[in-house]
Amino acid sequence: MLRQWLSRNEKKLIYLLVIYWVLIFVGTHMPLDELPVEMEPGVDKIIHFLLYFPLAFLLAAQRQIQTRAQWVSALGILLAYAAFDEISQIPVNRSAEFLDWVLDSIGSVAGLYAYRKVT
Repeated sequence: MLRQWLSRNEKKLIYLLVIYWVLIFVGTHMPLDELPVEMEPGVDKIIHFLLYFPLAFLLAAQRQIQTRAQWVSALGILLAYAAFDEISQIPVNRSAEFLDWVLDSIGSVAGLYAYRKVT
């Protein structure tokens, strides 16, 4: 049932994935002093997980991942983007933290796993 819906809404999924990905990029590259809220220490780690979970799910849904090679490819894309995301924050006076990348990665794996379970 979900697979049928995904097939019928492939174009919408592409738009949703692109918009979500752009929003993540903008949010993670906004200088800290321009963020609309002040975060308690450690909350950003939860946010990293929560941002990458739906990103992974949307990527898997848009690509309708089924094979092992597709899973590995999607995970590679997500892990590489998470690393790029961390490193590219340095020019906007944000820190690139390995632990942030780890939580991005865990969120990615969880999102891919969730997609696999519901399809």
